[in-house]
Amino acid sequence: MTKNTLTLDHLTGGTILDRILGYLVGDLRLYSDRPSPYSDFYMLYEDHQTAIRYALVSRQWMEYLVPYILRTIYIVTRLSDEPPAGKFNLVHRVFRLQKTVVGMGGARHVKQLYIYNGDDELLPTLNTLLDGNGFGETSWPSLKEVIFHGNHTFHTELGEKEHANMIHSYLSRLAPSLATIYGISNPVLNAVDNRLSNKRLYLNTETHRHLTSTHFPHLITLDLDDTYGMRSYHLLTFFAPTLRNLTLRICLESLFTWQQFLGSATDTTVFKELTSSENPSQNKPLGSLCHPHPRLPAFYGPQTLLFPKLDTIDAVHIFNAHVDFNDLFPNIAVRSLLITELLENLPSINSMPLKHVDRLSLGFSHLFSSGYHDTWGSTYIQLFETYSKVRFADISIPLLPTTKLNWPNLLRLELVISQIDWSSFEIFLPDLLHLKILTVIKDSDDKSEYYAERLSNGIESYTPTSLHAISQTLEKFTYQRVFGGFDPSASEFIRQLILRAPQLMVVKAERKYIQPHLKTGKSQDIEFIFP
Repeated sequence: MTKNTLTLDHLTGGTILDRILGYLVGDLRLYSDRPSPYSDFYMLYEDHQTAIRYALVSRQWMEYLVPYILRTIYIVTRLSDEPPAGKFNLVHRVFRLQKTVVGMGGARHVKQLYIYNGDDELLPTLNTLLDGNGFGETSWPSLKEVIFHGNHTFHTELGEKEHANMIHSYLSRLAPSLATIYGISNPVLNAVDNRLSNKRLYLNTETHRHLTSTHFPHLITLDLDDTYGMRSYHLLTFFAPTLRNLTLRICLESLFTWQQFLGSATDTTVFKELTSSENPSQNKPLGSLCHPHPRLPAFYGPQTLLFPKLDTIDAVHIFNAHVDFNDLFPNIAVRSLLITELLENLPSINSMPLKHVDRLSLGFSHLFSSGYHDTWGSTYIQLFETYSKVRFADISIPLLPTTKLNWPNLLRLELVISQIDWSSFEIFLPDLLHLKILTVIKDSDDKSEYYAERLSNGIESYTPTSLHAISQTLEKFTYQRVFGGFDPSASEFIRQLILRAPQLMVVKAERKYIQPHLKTGKSQDIEFIFP
């Protein structure tokens, strides 16, 4: 070894560089969150790209980061024109790089296989799909999960049972540690997953309408689909204390309640192992998942619900405006809170457990319901001014409130806005001292735009209010306009970012917003991306 060679061991036993790289990857949502069938695939890939760039800095960095960049490997089923084909080409390049590292003995690091079907095309049998991507060329001793994103309807003449048996045999041979395979509910994948463990249950009440009195003890995962309103709901009971993951799809007509979950005490049901609760969106409106009061009418009297380990709530239309969130979920420190709700049903922002949230996604369906526009402004001001440790946030909002954002640890912010007042960004961006990525999407229909205009009382064209830095930390800005014509204020805001965001490295927007600023931006080594 030459005297100029630096290794991990030279830096206090490697702990200093370990900590530095640990902080770097900890800032990537891909590694701080568990990928799911509902994850933003392109955001996962941006994070994956970033981790690979870190790994290519040096041999030592590669040595440290290989377990991260190989933790999840990806298969993309086909090229697509929307989003741009370039992204898919990148995906295939990344997968080839992964296979190269795997060929060097890195398969032991792979814990997840993520399959993305961006065009919702019919798939071949899973064996054919995997073999076509080189999966069968080696064994995967540490692979624990196979995750499907998007539609996964298989084009095969095999029956569901025969196809499931074939998949199970194939995966058991190549991935002996595989514990689960899942995505948006699919009978073949559900059958395979049930064979991998008898502690998970995928139950569709439409196809199980003739169930007799049935109790399911000791489940760790329950995915219950009652979108057709099963009338014999009361025959189903589940043992709450062992559940770790709970997904409920409940329609308006469903009579299913929390009394289906049994605890060890008569008056209290403790979901003592439950870490994630999901209520995914369906094509038709969902009813209330939670009863309007935490003490539910059960068979033998009132029932109190406790969730001591609940980490993730991912829900559509579960709230009742008259119920305090902290009564429904007392004494919990949720890290991921993903909610789509009618504004009139949203509980007080102050009662929502925002303080310890690491990831927040908040959107509103039927946003502009009649009679509620007067409450919008106060709701969003309350949201922005409530302190939170959140690092990753996606917010759909009609108009930005003219107030500061009290989320000082924020790393990545995505805003979907009906009417944009660019001056509002100058109010809250300077105080976000860790923000690296900002995405702004202008997305509204005629009705939402009309009500947003009423809320704003008219928005004047953007005029810079200061010469001071807009952000000292921002590295990437993306602007996307879904509806409407050219917005000159958006172009001016991009110019101001180029001039007043010293760490800015990437701007992504349509060429017409960037063209006037190309010369200035390139003189500062800013990369421009045109979708």
